[in-house]
Amino acid sequence: MKNFFLGGYGMGSFDFGDLVEGNEALEGLELGHGGLWLGFTIPSHKVVHFYGSSRVGWGALDINFENSRFDDLDNVFVITPEIGIEVNLTRWFRLAGTFGYRIVEGANESLGYSDDDFSGTFTGITFRFGGFGGNRWYSSYDDN
Repeated sequence: MKNFFLGGYGMGSFDFGDLVEGNEALEGLELGHGGLWLGFTIPSHKVVHFYGSSRVGWGALDINFENSRFDDLDNVFVITPEIGIEVNLTRWFRLAGTFGYRIVEGANESLGYSDDDFSGTFTGITFRFGGFGGNRWYSSYDDN
């Protein structure tokens, strides 16, 4: 079970310019979410190894309207499975390059956008901090 992990996460994204450009009433769109983070690493004692995880959480789409003091806040459900390569930098810090897919459910389609506008592939850099198994930190040169 030392190859599996459980934790929490929080993330935000604001790169939805193509949706804002097509709608003159919109000033900006932001997506923020957080929740449960499950994953695994194989073999985790090697300096460089395979990484996979999935984040399951809830959040909101924050829609800012131009020339209005009213905003729309949609509650959404988000799942983000990903795979990648992870590097053990210290006993308590790991860095991963990842590729995944974000699935968003709950966007307000009456405002001219849909779940598909916020769902899609992504690349990322993941920073993990914590205790990772036993007291000894193994290198890729130590196969004992």
